[in-house]
Amino acid sequence: MHPTDPLERALVRSTCSEAYLDDITAGYVKMLDTSVQVNKLVVHEEWTESSEMAAK
Repeated sequence: MHPTDPLERALVRSTCSEAYLDDITAGYVKMLDTSVQVNKLVVHEEWTESSEMAAK
C-alpha cells in the first residue's frame, strides 16, 4: 500500500534512501577496515623479508 499524502510519500522515500546510503556506507567501512589489515600484513611481510636478507 502506497501512501497518498505527499508529505508521507516524501518521508517514506527519504527513509528508504537513507537506509540505502547506510548500507553503502557500511560496505565502504568494511572495505577500508579490510584494506588496513591487508596493508599491515604486507608491511609485516616486507619487514620480515628485509630482516632475513640483512641476516644473510
